[in-house]
Amino acid sequence: MPRANNKINTPPTRKKKEGHPLAQTTRRLIEQKKKLEQELSEARFKLNTLLEAHDTIHYLIYPKQPEKNYFSPRWEKLLGFLPKQAGATLKEKRNHVLIDSLGVYEKEWERLQKNGKINIKYQYQHPRSGKIRWLQEEVVKKMDPLYDQEVWAGMITDISEPEYFKEYISESEKRFKSIAEGLPIIIWVSDENDNITYFNNKAQDYFDLKKGKPLSLSAFGEVIDPSCQKKAYNEWDRLKKRREAIHTELLVRDRAGKQRYLAIEAIPIILPGGQFIGYIAATYDLSKEFEYKNAMETAYRLLQSSEEKYRMLFENMQLGVLEVDNKENIRYANDAFLKITGYQFNDIKDKEAEKLFCGNKESKEILSQQQKIRKKGLESGYEIQLKRKNGELATVIISGAPLFDKKGKVRGSVGIHWDVTEVRTLEKRLLEEKLAKEKELIEAKLQAEEEQRTQIGQDLHDGVGQVLAYLSLRLGLAKMKSSANLDELQQLEQSARSALEQVRLLSRTLAPPALRDLGLRDAVIELVDSYDIIKKPILKLHIYRQSEDYNLNMDNKIMVYRILQELLSNSFKYAKASKITIKLFFQHNTFHFEFSDDGIGFDLTTVKKGIGLESIRSRVAFYQGKMTLATKPGKGNKVSIQLPLN
Repeated sequence: MPRANNKINTPPTRKKKEGHPLAQTTRRLIEQKKKLEQELSEARFKLNTLLEAHDTIHYLIYPKQPEKNYFSPRWEKLLGFLPKQAGATLKEKRNHVLIDSLGVYEKEWERLQKNGKINIKYQYQHPRSGKIRWLQEEVVKKMDPLYDQEVWAGMITDISEPEYFKEYISESEKRFKSIAEGLPIIIWVSDENDNITYFNNKAQDYFDLKKGKPLSLSAFGEVIDPSCQKKAYNEWDRLKKRREAIHTELLVRDRAGKQRYLAIEAIPIILPGGQFIGYIAATYDLSKEFEYKNAMETAYRLLQSSEEKYRMLFENMQLGVLEVDNKENIRYANDAFLKITGYQFNDIKDKEAEKLFCGNKESKEILSQQQKIRKKGLESGYEIQLKRKNGELATVIISGAPLFDKKGKVRGSVGIHWDVTEVRTLEKRLLEEKLAKEKELIEAKLQAEEEQRTQIGQDLHDGVGQVLAYLSLRLGLAKMKSSANLDELQQLEQSARSALEQVRLLSRTLAPPALRDLGLRDAVIELVDSYDIIKKPILKLHIYRQSEDYNLNMDNKIMVYRILQELLSNSFKYAKASKITIKLFFQHNTFHFEFSDDGIGFDLTTVKKGIGLESIRSRVAFYQGKMTLATKPGKGNKVSIQLPLN
């Protein structure tokens, strides 16, 4: 029993306490917590290690609980401040956004609440280094189910290098286009699929192109001559496959249908990584060189076909032919060349052509340059002064071509000489005659102006001068008297009015006010209307519309007006006409002026220059116009003038 009591009263052992279910649960929870904390620490370490591997920033922002915000370790290095040091991290970041990007930056952040997602590209200035960077920021609005609240998940990437590279590429492209647009050759760029991505303005001289419109190289197949198409495509595909430069020549037809011979130099564009992205090419127009080359090749083939045939051909040519070896020693000359120079062949055989025939220093320099060209196996044409046997100089145009031996090496050259001495002399004479004609026209114009001044002086002397002299005499007589009667005063007044009217008429003749203010049409109408008080001759005027008056410049208007005055004056003085018809009109880019009367006419062989016809003809010729005069005694006369419009 006692043992039983002792057993009952014995307190529970520690082992029994530890085995209590609550203690076991607590212990397991503590262990699980430690394990989770360890796993969380390891996960955080791995996450931060991964995030440190590149320059992208990751962050989480809880608008209602800022203490839960998370920012990856790269934040401070890229943005220049610690998020924990700033009371409002996003506000601090916004303060360093450049003003040029700020508008877009703020607008995108305002759209976050509405769209739930934004993607911004902006410029940011590092607060410590002051360096400007391009940043790409993506933000997504989500709900955190653990805390049941909104969270902003963001990612910021430094894109400065590609952006600055894009700017560099853009500036390089602008400089390239600026240079290319001013070049006299075709510049174009293609991509890896043979689509033309750029061509300069010169290309539009040859092909019907529109900038900004996609264009494939295959579209040019229609303009390539059929004889070149297959070869051109095969060569292009072969070299493109090997990423090699392309050097080719094509016969094409331009937008006007004219045949052109183009040389293409295309260089492959390969990026530093080895990626092929197309070709940049220059295209030269060698049409003239091609025509000349074809002509020379044809002539050369004829010469090479047979030594005997080409000698015979040269002997019968009207042009001079001279053959020399590599040392410029003469090997052959045909009769036409000997005739040009005045030599016999034995006089010049084996002698150096340059020393024998060069007429001056300039010709020696040209010939020396041509010798270098010929040694390269090229043909060319040039002009020099050639010295004849008698010492006189002859101007000759030479078409030179190399001669080859059986191994294809240059063994000399042959030159075909065209004596253009008389042609150049004639050109000089024609130029001198042209200058003399221009001088004659100017002198005729000055003579016409001088005759007009003489006429004005005569009118002043005979008209206004006489009336003023009469007034002066009558006023002197009146002054000697103690008084003047009414009749004398009226006569003086009439004389003064007559002088005033003549001055006004002369003024209108010198500078008609309507001509400059209202134009030729109104000035002519005013001039014709001023003769209404005369019963004979009757004047009939047919004149163009007012809107056409601008077609003539002021010099032409003044000339036409003066000619009309001259013709009217001649008709009143000499024609004894009853009717005068005047026509002024425009037709086929030409101004027409016709003046005719039904007067007594005259004999052209006996007419005097004093009536002004030569003056009129000179003035018209000065402005590149034409004048015709038709008249016979008793048949009236008709003057027709045509002036080209500029």
